[in-house]
Amino acid sequence: MEAKITNFVKDYQPGEQARVELKNGRILDVEYGRYFKPGTSIILKGKKIEAMPGPAGDSTDADPDFTIDLQGKTVLPSLFNTHMHGPESSPAPFPGFRDRRIVKKYEEEQILKNMAECLAHGITNIRHAGFVADLRVNRSRIEQFSKAGIPAPRILQAVVVGPEGSYMQEDLPLWLKVLGLPQVDPSQVFAGAVAFPVDATEEQVRQAVDIAINERKADVIKVGDESFSLIARKSVPQMSLEQLRVLVDQARLHGVQTMMHHTSVDSMRRGIKAGISSLAHVPFDTRITEEDAHALQASGVFCEPTLSAFYPAFSWKLAGDNSKGERKLDRLTAFREKTYTYQDIADNYYVPELRDCVMNGYKNIIGGKPKIMGIIDNSGFFRWDSKAANTFENFIQLYEAGVPMTTGNDTVSPCTPAMVDLEMQMFDHVLEGIPDPLSFNGAEAVKIATINSARSLGLDGEFGSIDIGKTADLAILEGDPLEDMRLIGSRVLALFKDGRLVIDNCELKVEAYRQS
Repeated sequence: MEAKITNFVKDYQPGEQARVELKNGRILDVEYGRYFKPGTSIILKGKKIEAMPGPAGDSTDADPDFTIDLQGKTVLPSLFNTHMHGPESSPAPFPGFRDRRIVKKYEEEQILKNMAECLAHGITNIRHAGFVADLRVNRSRIEQFSKAGIPAPRILQAVVVGPEGSYMQEDLPLWLKVLGLPQVDPSQVFAGAVAFPVDATEEQVRQAVDIAINERKADVIKVGDESFSLIARKSVPQMSLEQLRVLVDQARLHGVQTMMHHTSVDSMRRGIKAGISSLAHVPFDTRITEEDAHALQASGVFCEPTLSAFYPAFSWKLAGDNSKGERKLDRLTAFREKTYTYQDIADNYYVPELRDCVMNGYKNIIGGKPKIMGIIDNSGFFRWDSKAANTFENFIQLYEAGVPMTTGNDTVSPCTPAMVDLEMQMFDHVLEGIPDPLSFNGAEAVKIATINSARSLGLDGEFGSIDIGKTADLAILEGDPLEDMRLIGSRVLALFKDGRLVIDNCELKVEAYRQS
């Protein structure tokens, strides 16, 4: 990879209600994995696509006020990150004392970098699904971005709802608090979690969902379906199936999607039975059955595999392990060393002051005995084990069954919200690593990153495909993503957001319309 400068447009000539025609582009129909017929153009007005005149679109009598010649470049709808853990992103999972000071010093600069890089890679909608102790922090950042005209994607906020003391609401050990993991107190009106009693009635569960939506302004309700917290390393309460069904029903009455953090086959089955909107991650406790895969496909529930989480975690050869000869691990090691490297991540996604921190984190791992703060052994977080092996095998089975997938990358350090390209390349990497590779091509990748992800968020009425009446969020690329899936999530040549040109790296010319 080669780091490049992004040219954000400060003065876009057409007014808010001007009609702008995008002509001579190759317009991608993501639903069917093909291009609209040559001659089709897109007319933008305000924030919307007003018309698509040409052989494949509706005709219009409205003349444009301006035209932009795309000179044969590819046009596709903007992308999504359906599962990330905050605008900020640490350059290493557990930075040492010195690096922690540097990370804190440059945190705000890195947040702005993350938001700009999302747009630079064609991502205009992201969902914050992580631990949130204080929702006011994120809301103030979003307000800051808007008021200051700072380039940023839209951020949808998840709020956790579950039994008192359950996963993502549990009391954290002191060492995790020292490391900066926020302690969530659901009783606070600004907390990103709402609790109900372990033996809650239907009414109490519905009230908790109402609070999350009406008071905490949740864009999505998140369920942490774990009986054992890998974070706090202790058993935690888990809601009953009936409580889960009530939660999903109440969110649906509000028109709000639900997502479930799950890592077990039992949780996946519970999510299917309850009608959850999307399942975050893939079970890694054991192998799923063929019946499980087909049940998930038939349910219409979306899967956010978050394979990117296994790029930095649970996937390393460490001193004293028994992973020698493990083909999946050998392939992933080669992928990190040759295809998508830590140096690539440092150079492309982090501010210069934090790039050494990314590489220090890498050196801590490959040293063979990674430690927290250089003191506490943390090999278990990195060492290859059944978690990664089961995840990859289960993902293959789900993909083969036709389960609809989305692009959430979980942002486990050093991943950032902008790295949807890594998630797509991890899809390709895992599916290529089986004896009889499944067909994973550009058409499938484009659909996953656009319309599938929009549907999983309940946003497909506004985003995810290029259609009349939808919001004009459009990414302009050089090349054919149907032939080269690595283009998906790569740096865009240009980006339209809300009908305005916000990034122009290819010197597009806005010209006044003249009839011939």
